[in-house]
Amino acid sequence: MSVQDLLNLLAPRTGQVDPASCVQCATLRKRVRTANRSGNPAKALETVEAMRLHKRYGHPNDTRPLPIDLSAHGPQLT
Repeated sequence: MSVQDLLNLLAPRTGQVDPASCVQCATLRKRVRTANRSGNPAKALETVEAMRLHKRYGHPNDTRPLPIDLSAHGPQLT
């Protein structure tokens, strides 16, 4: 991940942001689907961690609950 990608990922958006209208959210969803289809759990886990960081820092004022708790250390793949 480039420095610019990381800055875009962590740049805060104000208010409640619909993930369908956030370019970063869409990019991360596409990346996790690609990793899942390729059978690469390491890449999928890396992307889920990026999603968690994006939710926390990219959407700091969006207090809506997620269907999955991404605030912990991330899912454990077995």
